[in-house]
This record gives sequence, structure tokens and C-alpha cells, in this order.
Amino acid sequence: MAIRHLFSFLLVSTLFVGLTSPIWATNPSSGPEDADLFKGESVDLYFYHNQFFSFDMMVAGDWHVLSSKELIQQLRKHQRRDDFSDQNIRESGLFFLLSISKYETAKPGPRGEFNPHIMLGAMDLSNHPGIKTGKDYIRFLATSGIDMGAKLTLNPSLVQLGGVDFWRLHGRARRGSEAINCEWIGTVRKGYGLHFQLMAGSKTEMTELEDILKSLHFD
Repeated sequence: MAIRHLFSFLLVSTLFVGLTSPIWATNPSSGPEDADLFKGESVDLYFYHNQFFSFDMMVAGDWHVLSSKELIQQLRKHQRRDDFSDQNIRESGLFFLLSISKYETAKPGPRGEFNPHIMLGAMDLSNHPGIKTGKDYIRFLATSGIDMGAKLTLNPSLVQLGGVDFWRLHGRARRGSEAINCEWIGTVRKGYGLHFQLMAGSKTEMTELEDILKSLHFD
């Protein structure tokens, strides 16, 4: 899939009232529920565990959790179905793992404000030999974003989450006339780029999202 199309998936959240993009793919012969990335995965109202990447994360009990399969169903309902066809998703080389949002899925806040959220995704790097480190990976996402017109810095900063080094980029996107604060935080682990996409309508809400990621714990 072309980089421009790939990043249109990453930025679709700005069009979908605070939802994240469909960052998951399938092996051509299997469904996402059979992929190694999903084995041993568990999520409830308070806790997310990913066995493949060996980490846990707390989930705020009053926030809304969306699995990859549920998100795809929502996107196909509200967007062009062919944009999110099985073939397009498969060719993207990307996996969606989890989305949590402050307000109800596909709805704005009580005063019409942007729905802050975190999306967790992973990218198979087997077809991207030039991506060796988390810094390489997050710059790849940033370059793709600039191609789509997003305003991003190309100078990632190092941040440690759950005992693992991640690289973080700040940016801005737009939903109509509204400016959205964005962060992409990524690392390379087990041959995949692992990333969190944070989007919020204010700096205060972005800080709230960053605080959630402080609960990360890697084995």
C-alpha cells in the first residue's frame, strides 16, 4: 500500500469524531483473530494485556474500549466500505490492537468537543528493511503524515514507558476548522513497529492521555 494511503488510515480519526484508524492487517490465509499478535490478548473495562509484546496497561473504568473487530465494523458503517476492505487492510501491513476513548464511540463530548483517544497499533516491518529502530519507525510515520498535509515535527524525543525506550513526535491535525493535538509514540519490538496514537482537542486532555500511558508495564 502506498504511504499516502497508509497514513490516510492513521488520520481517519480526525474525520470520525475521535475514533482511531484501522491499524490491523491479516495474513492472506487467516483472520485477525488467528494472528500471533492476538494470541493471549485480553481486555476488560480496567486492564489490557498483550501477550505477544509482553506488556500490560491500565484502562480507565469510565472510558470506552474498542476491539479491532468492533472498530472495523464502525468504520465500515460510517465511512466508504471499500476504503476498509479486507484487501486494503491486508496490504497495509498494519495491525490495530486497541482503542480507548473518553466519550462514547463515534460521538463527540457533551459540548460537541473532540473525543480524546488512544489507539494502539503495530506494523509488520518485514517489508521495510530500512526501519531498524523506534526512531526510524516514528520518523516513517511522520514523513507519511507530512505527505498527507499534517503538521509534524521531524525531531522525535526519547521517552521511557514501562521500562522500554520509545520515541515521541508531536503534531497537529484538523477536523474541519478544529485543530487537534496529536502525538505518535513508537518503538520496535519483535520485528514490529509498535505505536500509540494520541489525539485530543486540548493540551490538558493530551496530558490526561499521556498519564494513561504511564501505567504501561513490559515484562
